[in-house]
Amino acid sequence: MGRTTKGKSRIVSTIRYSVLIGSLAITSIPLANAADSFFTLTLLVGKGNSVVEKVGQVLAQDLEKIGIGVDLQYVEFASISPRYKLTSQTGKTFKDGGFDFYLTDSSLNAFPDPSGIYRRYASDQFYPDGNNRVRFVNDTFDKLIYESLNTPDDIPRWELAKKAIRVLREELSSIPLYRAAAVNIVRNDIVFPEDKSYFGWQSYAARWAERDVSGKSKEDMTPRERTLVIATRGSGLEAFLPGYHDNDDTERALNFVAFDALVTPKVGSFSVGDAGEKGPRPALADSWEVTNGGKTWTFHLNKDAAWHDGVKFTADDVMFTLDLILDPEAGYGSAKFIKTNGITWKKIDDNTVQINSEKFNPLFVSELLTIPVVPKHTLEKLEPSKIKTSIYNTTEIVGTGPFILDEYKANEHIRYKANENYYGGRPFFDYVVFKVIPTKTAAWYAIKAGEVDITGSYGFNRELPEVNEDPNMSAVFQPDIAAELIRINHDHPQLKKKNVRWAISYASNRQVMVDVINAGLAKVANQHVASWSPAYSDELPDLQYDLEEAKRRMVAAGFDYDTISIDGPK
Repeated sequence: MGRTTKGKSRIVSTIRYSVLIGSLAITSIPLANAADSFFTLTLLVGKGNSVVEKVGQVLAQDLEKIGIGVDLQYVEFASISPRYKLTSQTGKTFKDGGFDFYLTDSSLNAFPDPSGIYRRYASDQFYPDGNNRVRFVNDTFDKLIYESLNTPDDIPRWELAKKAIRVLREELSSIPLYRAAAVNIVRNDIVFPEDKSYFGWQSYAARWAERDVSGKSKEDMTPRERTLVIATRGSGLEAFLPGYHDNDDTERALNFVAFDALVTPKVGSFSVGDAGEKGPRPALADSWEVTNGGKTWTFHLNKDAAWHDGVKFTADDVMFTLDLILDPEAGYGSAKFIKTNGITWKKIDDNTVQINSEKFNPLFVSELLTIPVVPKHTLEKLEPSKIKTSIYNTTEIVGTGPFILDEYKANEHIRYKANENYYGGRPFFDYVVFKVIPTKTAAWYAIKAGEVDITGSYGFNRELPEVNEDPNMSAVFQPDIAAELIRINHDHPQLKKKNVRWAISYASNRQVMVDVINAGLAKVANQHVASWSPAYSDELPDLQYDLEEAKRRMVAAGFDYDTISIDGPK
């Protein structure tokens, strides 16, 4: 992963098939004629990333060639969230408030352990206890992934995970399409400390980034220069307390800015090719001892840490947060990991807590210790069932992080001011603004004009030549950690059929998505994990684009091409 730098080697994209791509206008695709399709599915595509919007259009056109009608809808990210939550709870289809299928990226394989795979597809991980948004249920997968999670040694743990991934591929729990290096744009006067990896740069930029303006000290900078503006496609701020939100926009704007956990993972440990030190780093806990074969952790808390309202941070806050997760009335986060592993906790003194587990689990840090801590003194006065709708989850933020909420305007921006008393040291910027810019075009002109300092993933592949020629901007490339895939509702009466899922896969022209729509800055995804993952299987054949085989799969699923005007398989 890297950042293009003026005067140094640059990554310049080769724009291919420009005539073809020009024909893929971003417009709604009309419903297929009923005589041309067996059934119609609603395909949801989040607005703002032009690449993914065009992928949805290509996919819809090919599916209609095999008799699957597609109602293609571009929607705001905030509109997708309640739909996948309803689907993962009840299996509702689009017409009933859930979804049929939608395009999204997934970084489940970016974890240094199989926890992401478990959270995404285990049958006990339907929302709100987990992140199985598609209601995938497979006993063989469950058995393999549970055994993997509870295997201490790396080699056998990943061998089990590999078998679990093979089940996901055979059953097509979701349909992988391609892996693209996310192209984000940064103004050249934004700099990062040398010891910080670019992985997670967007999430942690507010903590680490500085501005370097030639000939100016920080004191000489203008108020705008002392403000970091980050563009985001959607506010995603349906909740302020960490346990009530579960999307990337919210985590960037809240977890990494306003709240801290006991520890933080070493940046880079979740990414490909990281050869550096892994494991937790100090945050609200200064230090810790691990005893009892890795089953007992004793944490010594930072004595300088305080809440944004000035109240001292203590062990009581840690106890309260963990108790809150276990309280079913609060509906806060998932207690599954705690219950499965028999985890308990106790306060030793105001600055010391101890957490014990009945059995060793290698996911202890990633699943439990990186959960942001919330304030006891503000929330304990509320009934647990009322916390979700209280002001502390809707309008006010009281955290321990480096920035303090200054102003929040829904669907416009969330602005923070520097925490002058942050125990980790005052951040460089006086203010950080997460500015909601829904469309790629608006974000492009905002970054060019200097109104924005950092962009998210809007699909700037085709703008790379211009970025490389602009002395004020650079591109930051995040590697193929995430895969673009089709998430399907396994309770849908048609999508629950395995052969229909395989028909959709065969009708997915991945090479066009890679070469044309992504301008070659992507590669075909054949499995749910990347080729660098320990869970990747070299022996599995590639997923193919074959419309005739897709039609044969539709026949195997019980559909007769004599009943529609589209020809059957030859």
